Amino acid sequence: MRRAEVGLEPGPHAGLGLDAYAQTSSPLRRYQDLAIHRQILAHLRGEPLCYDTDTMRRIAATTERAEADARRAEEAANEYWLLRYLERSVGETIGATVVASDPRPIVQLDETLREQPVRGLAGVELGERLRVSVVRVEPRAGVLSLRRVD
Repeated sequence: MRRAEVGLEPGPHAGLGLDAYAQTSSPLRRYQDLAIHRQILAHLRGEPLCYDTDTMRRIAATTERAEADARRAEEAANEYWLLRYLERSVGETIGATVVASDPRPIVQLDETLREQPVRGLAGVELGERLRVSVVRVEPRAGVLSLRRVD
């Protein structure tokens, strides 16, 4: 799914089929939501808004970049720890399912659900179950090498 667009005007929500949609969450979670909560409270109290349009645009842009950075850091950490976990399986055989064959074969490991390209799987069918050997794992480099076991 595509990430939500951040803007100052409500927009359509394709998944819900709504012409106008706005979303905010806990102000403890994101600074962007704290700013929106402040705006709503000021409006409900009949007070001047805390932020003008340009400031809200800057807050949205800045927080979107910070969230993207945080997502990348979280994904990198998850990748590292998954590979650290798989280090114990070097030399072992594990189950996998073919989840893509074109343009290159990709398997999903049964135990971890990690998807990984595997060389030498010509002629495999989608959904085919097979066994792969964990050949090499280098967590810091993000390397996982698998080989089909016949």
